[in-house]
Amino acid sequence: MDSITIVIVIIGWVVVHFATLSREKRKEKRKIALTLIEEIKLTEETAITFQTSSLFNQQSRDTLLWKISRIINKGSLGFQVIKK
Repeated sequence: MDSITIVIVIIGWVVVHFATLSREKRKEKRKIALTLIEEIKLTEETAITFQTSSLFNQQSRDTLLWKISRIINKGSLGFQVIKK
């Protein structure tokens, strides 16, 4: 009877372990997605300011392009993590 109890306990530990790993992966994916969404919102505000400005500002343009390329790079890395 004791060996059955031990086997059931070990199986329970394994199930809990895999459930915990799955939950941690979901939390990591959610964090990546929320970070990207926040960066996109901030970049959108920068783009609106740039596009509605009456004068062309090279520094604003360069900053906007840098933010967009950063989002693209982070996004491609983030999607690789999310797919796994």
